[in-house]
Amino acid sequence: MTQAELFRNAAGGFAYGSELPNETGTLSTYKVLTIDAIANDDTASIVRRLVTCLEQKPVRGLEQLGRQYKELINALFNDYKHVVIVITSAHFLPVNTIRKLKAIKETQSGYGSEAGFVLLGDITALKEKIEKCPEISQRSFEFLKENL
Repeated sequence: MTQAELFRNAAGGFAYGSELPNETGTLSTYKVLTIDAIANDDTASIVRRLVTCLEQKPVRGLEQLGRQYKELINALFNDYKHVVIVITSAHFLPVNTIRKLKAIKETQSGYGSEAGFVLLGDITALKEKIEKCPEISQRSFEFLKENL
């Protein structure tokens, strides 16, 4: 499996594993945003780093930040067929933040596509946390690099 195949399978949902496949495949239709998780990150911190990753200065206020993120992500769908958000060290995220990733993912509208999430980190810890979030576990799959 290439990164492109992994990202296509994760589109609109979630994938989790220890690291990305080495082989990229064709990524011309993908916009990949990569951020690092920090211990005890909350949803607002994740969104702020995503906005910064898109070379914008995050605005103040949660409601305004949510609107800013939505506008930026929706604008990406004008140029790319797929948007994938890769979070490294995701095992550091609290269960509640992982649960709220679904709400972040669902902020896109009107483009027939949602960003996909790829969570990377300690596979055992990630699996335990994802299993505590049925709204995530039902729309996710585990990938193991050695099986790719």
